[in-house]
Amino acid sequence: MPRISSVLIKNLIRKNELTFLTKKINVNNLAEERMAVKIDKEKCVACGVCVDVCPTEALSVEGDYAVCNAELCVDCGACIPECPTEAISE
Repeated sequence: MPRISSVLIKNLIRKNELTFLTKKINVNNLAEERMAVKIDKEKCVACGVCVDVCPTEALSVEGDYAVCNAELCVDCGACIPECPTEAISE
């Protein structure tokens, strides 16, 4: 699966459009369609890599693991391949 640049995603979000694969969707209408990423607290080491790559600032490190703010997550998946411990999934 090709990697998506977080800069590209940020630019698309600013335009309220996110083209993912071949489907064009309006970011403002994602609330009912999207699901936030899941973080396995047992695998997460709170390194913060996911926080750095998240284009919507939906991820943060709180204590011993990362957490995802479902209201901000657009389920772009940018964080998933970046996690060194594979603690993030869809």
